[in-house]
Amino acid sequence: MDRDGTWGVPLWIRVALVAVAVAVLGLRLADRDLIPYILDEPKFQDSGELGARTGTWPPLSPVIASLGVPYGPGPVWFYVVVHRVVGPRPELSALAATLFLSLSQLALAAALARALRGGVVLFASITVLLAGSPFLFFWSRLAWDVLAGYTAVALALLAVARPLPAWRGALVGVLLGLALASHPMTVPLVIAILCVLSWEALQRRSAAGLVALLAAMVLINVPYLEALQHAPQHPRLPGGSGLAERLAAAPGRLWSELLEPARVLTTTGVDYFFDGAWVSFRSTLGIGAALLSTGPVLAMLLAVLGLAGLAWTARFGAPTARRIARIGALTWIGHALLFTVLGLVVQPHYQLATWWLVPAGIGGLAMALLPGRVQLARGLLVLVWTVALAQVGFSQAWMRWIRAAGGTTGIHYSVPLSAQRAVVREACSTDRPNVALANRTALFPVSLLSVARSEPSCTGKRVGICPGDCPPLDATWRVVSLRYLAPPGGRLAPVARE
Repeated sequence: MDRDGTWGVPLWIRVALVAVAVAVLGLRLADRDLIPYILDEPKFQDSGELGARTGTWPPLSPVIASLGVPYGPGPVWFYVVVHRVVGPRPELSALAATLFLSLSQLALAAALARALRGGVVLFASITVLLAGSPFLFFWSRLAWDVLAGYTAVALALLAVARPLPAWRGALVGVLLGLALASHPMTVPLVIAILCVLSWEALQRRSAAGLVALLAAMVLINVPYLEALQHAPQHPRLPGGSGLAERLAAAPGRLWSELLEPARVLTTTGVDYFFDGAWVSFRSTLGIGAALLSTGPVLAMLLAVLGLAGLAWTARFGAPTARRIARIGALTWIGHALLFTVLGLVVQPHYQLATWWLVPAGIGGLAMALLPGRVQLARGLLVLVWTVALAQVGFSQAWMRWIRAAGGTTGIHYSVPLSAQRAVVREACSTDRPNVALANRTALFPVSLLSVARSEPSCTGKRVGICPGDCPPLDATWRVVSLRYLAPPGGRLAPVARE
């Protein structure tokens, strides 16, 4: 079989594969009443709403990094634009983030398939692998960080054609600058891109695109860098152990970090989002629980396949495919080394800049098997589809459990935004000018207050949060109780007057 992108399958099958992959990705738009609204999201929304209302662009993030300094405004600027267009309701911001992240991942899947010359079959397979990830499903539904979208579009632009004209370099620089202004986890990816493009510039003796990229990336971060000089900072060393302990643990930690980009494409570690409700949820899976036990094996298998595909493509692939594969290999190694040295507690979202590595590698490996080993190549894609669709079933079971339980009592999924809005709306349904919520839950006050700011029934009212019992208040206050109805489910009890 020639590498013509048809994979020797009829047109109707190719069309069906694309339709299924896009439909699976579209499940992110379903069950919008179940989206979370936890801690960072309301901070981003309040900052974005302030910027939209005052006509300003906040130069700092309201979120403080693990190193003790404020993050950049990358996510906030996205929400300033969103709030100016559609208003302050966080539900609409979450929808905008879902659309941006999903469309950017579609664009990257299309660019990778084109660069690898795999046609619509490879495009559909990369798309369904991304759509099937429970982690990417969760992150895509938050009014939260959008650096995954910034990096996806930047990589898609780099995969379009080998020469990098100045205008495209400047656009990539803006996107990478916004990603850097979102989270420093993007640093290994940016360094990898600069290394690969510098090597290409030396070979071609033309650096116009690279210079434009660097200039745009620096310029867009000037407001952040200036504001950072005057911001209160409490720098602290990362990690919870000394240098000697970290060095001793480095080999095991490095191996673990090398597996992380593959883990986020499986169910491995998804219990992070359930906190104390994990046992309750898992008991509802029945035979589907088998997927959880195979998660670590799948993660290791996907990591091996992805690394092998990147290695082959970096040496033998088409020009633009070689570029992306080299960026991917350097990013994978650099990211693992960085987090091994820092010794930070592993958080799943640290992979927001690496989720694309395994799909790119597996796509390259599939094309490496053609035309001589057609059955192996098809078998690899069958594996991708089997894993992805099984995990789609897991994510849908997750949503059914959240709907039945009303959320979780933990802080990594918590009570859905719609339920928070319902309880705040009911609390504000009073003639009294002041409302106090006696919060006996794990809900963060910032999320409840953020919902109140965009809730019409709270307009003109003062809303306060008491941690636990409220102190005695005068008759202008309505004091209501906020508690769980049936832990470990997060369903809130009907609002009760104190």
